[in-house]
Amino acid sequence: MQVSSRRAVASIVLIALIAVTVAIAWWQRSGEPVAAVADSVFEVSSAVVDPVNEGKPIRLVGNLVVVDPAADQELGVGSDAAVLLRTVEMYQWQEQCIADACGQNGTWSARRIDSSAFREQAGRENPGELPFRSARFDAREVRLGAFLVDPALLKEAESITRPVYVRDLLPNLAAIFRDDNGVLYSGEDSGAPAIGDLRVSYRVVPASQTTRVGVQQGERIIDAPSPTTD
Repeated sequence: MQVSSRRAVASIVLIALIAVTVAIAWWQRSGEPVAAVADSVFEVSSAVVDPVNEGKPIRLVGNLVVVDPAADQELGVGSDAAVLLRTVEMYQWQEQCIADACGQNGTWSARRIDSSAFREQAGRENPGELPFRSARFDAREVRLGAFLVDPALLKEAESITRPVYVRDLLPNLAAIFRDDNGVLYSGEDSGAPAIGDLRVSYRVVPASQTTRVGVQQGERIIDAPSPTTD
């Protein structure tokens, strides 16, 4: 009796293993997600867009391909990247006060510092608004396999330095700037800037091997909406 029981258990286990193997093979052929990852996100092949995954959170692994690269048309700086990030700073006065004692020092800032609010204003007036501002430029088309990638999935935290030189600029701007170590300066001496000088630098999110998690929407993978709370 014990031998028969063991054989019955072994048969049940064997049948279960066969059923699991058949199910996995069917999922692979039908395009269903084959590997669940955290928070009910499924890893799928980036080679084909399967309508069965429409509206589902998916995970893709592959190489980003930039079809129509990002570019800064205002300054004329191009790139072969998915995202081009421009940082513009002006050298300005900044006031620091300790109790009743205040002092002003020069600092680089991406926003205009309002010197009219200084306690001591004589000789410490800042220029007006920056002539152009920091900005993000997204590529018009980035693909990961068969999928179009939502720009919101390309995070600025992934960016790397992109050196920029006077030769990269539009002709009318090339006369205004000089470059130093891959950064643009409007002043005569980058090591001793004057109030009102500009500093312009760039970073890029490059095309590279990557993993993206988002929601399938048609042929796109988009940033998942944040959950709302009442």
